[in-house]
Amino acid sequence: MDECNDLLEHGIFNTIISHRDQSLSSNIINWFENLSYEEYQKMKKDGFDIGITFLAEGVPLPFNLGGDMSRDDYKKFQEYLKSGRVQQLSTKDLRNFVSHYLDENAVEAWSTCMQNRPRPVIPVPPAPAPGNNPGDNPDDKPEPVAEPVYGLQSKLEVVGDSLIFSTWYNPLNENDPYPTVVSFQVSGATYQEAFSQGDQIGTFTSVLLTRGGSQEVVVILQTDKGVAKQVLEAETPPPIMLKMFVTSHQITNINQFEYISTIPAGYKIVGGGVAFTDSQVAPTSFYPDRINKYVVKFSNLIRGYFYTYIIAIYDPQDDWEVELFSQSVTNSTTVSVSIPKEYMLLSGGVQFQPFNREGQPYDPDKDNYFTGITSCYPKDQHTWEVAMNDDGIKLLGSWHLTAYAVGLKVKSHDKLKTTITVSQTEDYMVTMEEGYSVTGGGIHLITKDDQFPGIFARIASSSPLGRSNVPQEQAYTPIGWYTYWMYSPTEKPVIEKYVIGLKHPDLDVTYLPPTFLP
Repeated sequence: MDECNDLLEHGIFNTIISHRDQSLSSNIINWFENLSYEEYQKMKKDGFDIGITFLAEGVPLPFNLGGDMSRDDYKKFQEYLKSGRVQQLSTKDLRNFVSHYLDENAVEAWSTCMQNRPRPVIPVPPAPAPGNNPGDNPDDKPEPVAEPVYGLQSKLEVVGDSLIFSTWYNPLNENDPYPTVVSFQVSGATYQEAFSQGDQIGTFTSVLLTRGGSQEVVVILQTDKGVAKQVLEAETPPPIMLKMFVTSHQITNINQFEYISTIPAGYKIVGGGVAFTDSQVAPTSFYPDRINKYVVKFSNLIRGYFYTYIIAIYDPQDDWEVELFSQSVTNSTTVSVSIPKEYMLLSGGVQFQPFNREGQPYDPDKDNYFTGITSCYPKDQHTWEVAMNDDGIKLLGSWHLTAYAVGLKVKSHDKLKTTITVSQTEDYMVTMEEGYSVTGGGIHLITKDDQFPGIFARIASSSPLGRSNVPQEQAYTPIGWYTYWMYSPTEKPVIEKYVIGLKHPDLDVTYLPPTFLP
């Protein structure tokens, strides 16, 4: 019998404690296993709040018993309890729970009883009996028998994006008291709730930690019976290797309006662009359709040739989480897409999809018009914005305009960062500052004329800016972004050019030799 339960003969404890020979934590677990959802909701409405964190294999269960818990979540919570994976509850949580229902003297009496009750002792495995056992035959190799481990123990586990520091104490005998906390220190991670001075370390207690980056994590728990220390080494991010893929498109069919470039497996697109040799030709779409496919489209007859440029990261082991985000609007001339805060913006793109008055995709052979893209650029560190003019859109039944953004998830590599350089000079180039490797860029045409609000302005080229007077393998390592545009003299636009760069202070972001795609 657990004599400490005798001190809890009061109100709610008479309901919870159904097995006098088991601990309070075991009784709470058993009680919740059988408590119906309706009963719990009624008790919660009457002011009951358990205020205890339940751990399954050291990980806090993702259920808020004090919140608005659904019937399905409550059922899942009970399934965790019945699976046997839930550990004993911490003494600190139990004391807080008991203190809600008992006066200070009663709580102190219960705590004293918990500290002085007999401790479970780890049994020493008995020696194997003589006979047909390993080792009786000289040729047999007996399996080693694990020695029992006594005293203060701990472990540090990586669980998703979190860390779990767990500690427990294995007493030498029934008279060996549990240790109490002297101090608790953590570097390289943060926590909301942990050990306080004077807390008792019992059978099993865990602390949830959030790692602050890729740096080393050190956890030190000092008690009156020794120190538990765990170290998680600093992460070394994988190498960053970029590569330029170039496709030269010779126009042999003036009625072909879509061109697709696909990069090999093991690479992921982080940026791209298009450059034309004919100033009278302007694309209406240039975007990464998938992480390995880049698309260029037109809405008018084209001639000559143009280039598609793709910047990709070499990632055969899938170390880098590169994601493509998009946002579409209907019958609007502007749209933007924002990426989650844990991602860094590397580049973007635009797609214009026109439809005739019957709702069908337009036929380039019949519906030739000069709608143009006026902006495709990084509005800020997490937003890509695109815009178009209204040249020819009155001929359409409707259209879709889509903004694309390529993001790189930071994960724990907090030293990795990007920068955006903006230029309003009259030339066609913007260069990246020293130390950064180019991943993307764009252009923003801002027209001011009220009479002709950007009806003729359009982007003709937006692509990586290479090097000149160097060997070919170096010529395609971009140093900035190249843009070309068209507009009517009456429009007088303000022209903003953008380039995005990536760097890591501890790693070289290298460019591999270029590859020319067919």
